[in-house]
Amino acid sequence: MTKKFFLFTVIYLSAVIANAQNVRTLIRAGVNATNGTISIGDYKGSSSYLPGGFVGFQFKVFFEPPVYFSPQINLLHKGAEFKINNGTDTSNLRLELNQIQLAPFLQYDFHKPGEPGLFLNGSLSLYAAINGKETITKTNGSKVKSNMRFSKTAYDRFEAGAHIGIGYETNKWQAQLMYNRGLSNTYNGDNSEFYTGPKIKYHTLSFGIAWYLN
Repeated sequence: MTKKFFLFTVIYLSAVIANAQNVRTLIRAGVNATNGTISIGDYKGSSSYLPGGFVGFQFKVFFEPPVYFSPQINLLHKGAEFKINNGTDTSNLRLELNQIQLAPFLQYDFHKPGEPGLFLNGSLSLYAAINGKETITKTNGSKVKSNMRFSKTAYDRFEAGAHIGIGYETNKWQAQLMYNRGLSNTYNGDNSEFYTGPKIKYHTLSFGIAWYLN
């Protein structure tokens, strides 16, 4: 379902941007910190933040000011480290991902067009993994490193989350603090109705700067 919605969003964003009459384009970059949740049946593990970053493009499409359509397309790196203590031989799971993010955000400006001021944005955020690294630390201290495997019985390549952001902009640049809460499980397991875990979700805090190109 997340895969189909991701593909639909690609088509929709392309059509909106191509047909919009008044569009401003921004180039953006920033840093992030990601943790997450992991559960296996009734067991819930803890996690710690890993640093990452992103680069991408943002568009500000004039809609009904002070409301704007402000989609983003980003290439990002993120990851999380999960602590597991449920009687298995795994004590730590470290996951690092490179992803494409599609974010069909709406933006509300608290200032008049052309003037500096605060804004809020938010919406659903979608991700497609390019690749990833998995590091499993056993209870005896040994480590097993491998590439993440994406399939119907392993990690899910697609992810969805809920985003909210607050920022400040001028006519030349934006600065924005953002939070994304993972909504979809990113591990498929055996893909059956009896599957109990692990279920993995990512939560990301990020800060970015964007510069208007036109």
